[in-house]
Amino acid sequence: MVKISKDNLEIVRCVMENGKISATDIQEATGIAAAKATKLFKRCAGLGFLECSSEIRFARGRPKLYYSLTPKGKEFFERMLSDSTVT
Repeated sequence: MVKISKDNLEIVRCVMENGKISATDIQEATGIAAAKATKLFKRCAGLGFLECSSEIRFARGRPKLYYSLTPKGKEFFERMLSDSTVT
């Protein structure tokens, strides 16, 4: 059985529901800090569960990063959510 925090569970659900989402979008949708979402995104990307793409910008500034599930991530998180215990 996998234990997952309430916030991380909410972040994973948002990614699954939206397909492609940024940390800022997570913050706006859930109230969870973008920094917390970014930390989880980077960890999951390193494991091959998420892939990252950046928006195309024609102006100055840092482009927004969008994360989406890989097939491996989709399978893992669907299984995890069905077996999870929220802490």
